Amino acid sequence: AVVSDVKTNVRIDQVSPTLKIEEKTFKATRMFLAEDNFFRVFSAKMIKGDPQTALSELNSIVISETIARKYFGEADPMGKSIEIRHIGPYTVTGIFEDLPENTHFKYEILASFVSTEMSVGTEELLTNWSENNFYTYIKFSENGLPAQLEDQLNDFIDRHNSSKDASDPAKLSGRKVSEGSRLHLQKISDIHLRSHLSSELEPNGDIRTVYIYSSVAFFILLIASINFINLSTARSTKRAREVAMRKVTGASRGQLISQFLIESLSYTLLALILAIVTVDLILPLFNNFISRELSFNEGGGISTTLILIIIGLLVGILSGIYPAFYLSKFQPIRVLRSQSLPGKSSTPLRNILVITQFAISITLIISIGTIDRQLKYIQTKDTGFNRENILVLSARGSISQNLETFKERLLAFPGIKGISSSRLIPSNDLVNMSGAKTLDGEHPGPLPFRLPLVSIDYDYFENLGIKLLAGRNFSREFATDDSASFILSAMTVRQLNWGEPAQAIDRPFSYDGTTGTIIGVVDDINFETLHNPISPILYRILPSQNYQLCIRIDEREMTATIDFIKSIYKEYAPESIFNYTFLDDAYTNNYRAEFQMGKIMILFSVLAIIIACLFLSRLMLQRKEL
Repeated sequence: AVVSDVKTNVRIDQVSPTLKIEEKTFKATRMFLAEDNFFRVFSAKMIKGDPQTALSELNSIVISETIARKYFGEADPMGKSIEIRHIGPYTVTGIFEDLPENTHFKYEILASFVSTEMSVGTEELLTNWSENNFYTYIKFSENGLPAQLEDQLNDFIDRHNSSKDASDPAKLSGRKVSEGSRLHLQKISDIHLRSHLSSELEPNGDIRTVYIYSSVAFFILLIASINFINLSTARSTKRAREVAMRKVTGASRGQLISQFLIESLSYTLLALILAIVTVDLILPLFNNFISRELSFNEGGGISTTLILIIIGLLVGILSGIYPAFYLSKFQPIRVLRSQSLPGKSSTPLRNILVITQFAISITLIISIGTIDRQLKYIQTKDTGFNRENILVLSARGSISQNLETFKERLLAFPGIKGISSSRLIPSNDLVNMSGAKTLDGEHPGPLPFRLPLVSIDYDYFENLGIKLLAGRNFSREFATDDSASFILSAMTVRQLNWGEPAQAIDRPFSYDGTTGTIIGVVDDINFETLHNPISPILYRILPSQNYQLCIRIDEREMTATIDFIKSIYKEYAPESIFNYTFLDDAYTNNYRAEFQMGKIMILFSVLAIIIACLFLSRLMLQRKEL
């Protein structure tokens, strides 16, 4: 092997074509191209078909049991045809079990990778060493060291690139990995909670969120335990005579401590059983509240049960140990003579616990306020572009081939105020590219930072309300604007140390082998999420790459306009499904985790405050009884 300790590897590519099964047409949402050794890397269980050969033939496809049941009913899908629009028929060669929810890679349909027309269109992209469209998974031997393997991979690419013709712009032109992109290995188990890379297969979680939820749960449990301790010691007046009588009849202090600990553990056990039943009953409502599909038994089994039992025992012992020692120390003579009955006054520890309890509650209330302000900031932040009333529509196939005519048809409707096309829309992940060079100034040559490319059309900036700071916009009146002209973001100019935006105009510039001139500088926008700093961006006119339309709609005619867009869409793509979203929704969806956290924190904080207030109300009632 070129790299030691590598057992096998597989490349995959995410695609979303329109599929047709008999008379049913639908848009694939979890479909991937995969190489034939896919099932040697991933352990999905095949129900039908041979995992070793299911993806080895041209135009072969494997599907999940849910897809099989949904579109084939009770019929056997094996050997049946699934037509992929603009590509042709594929034959079902396997059916695999549905994947669990707790995976970063949720696939329902896998098509043979050798059928490259659907994904890349040319063989060149499969052999181009600078191409990064694909996800690569590598399976190592158990003795493989990730850091060592990572170095071996990068050394191998360095050796390969050093032999390439430097005049070939399609290759890395002999550049070492250290001068371009360095490969980094990442454990699969780290992806969901610890990866913050762009273009992930699924929206990731965040380990910090897990820590926050765990901390809140711990503090709620702490408040409940403090309540139990305080109530137990506050009830000592009623139990003092019981303790005295048991001591008189021969009970030792150890027996009394055991009795009170058993009582505490019994309460905890009953509470644990009640909690499990409650969780099982309210989980569907909770899932609807946070828009997730959580399962109490997911990934559970014996380990989850054991953890719950251990937590229950710890809570029971820790909550009961102080009341047990406190109650068992009463002197029978003093109690029976009613001299200074315990429980009528607060102890220092009880006061400390009460203060701790309410300090936690106040902290949670402050946290709610902070999160609420953050969520309002997300919703009201000026991102540098207009995202209101912008309908986003995919323009592939026959629509992309007749894009200008399609746009003209739509613009004839009075409810449509503007249309632009682009490869990416704000809220998408930017793709970091290398290959940009400055051709004048003090330090001409490759840029010292990564510069993402956003391909757009002539109407992009005006339609999205992105402000021009210097120079001019792209224009059809200039013949070279679609081939040798660039527009930079203000951040790019700053990182190049070119001074004011106007000083960048008319400078020669090269990107990915294309030499041209900078004709304009636009204002910075939060293209990605607010989690990331504003990125430098290069804009170019590349109509062939633009398959997303941003259609600006008059909100007063929203329904009629959408109906009109659908009618025109169906004229050009009668077999395609009319799927659309709004730019504002796409933007907000990037902060789904934050909005969910806000909901959960409010719920938890209210619960903590209720628990804290229960102690106060019980204590006040008890004092009235005394």
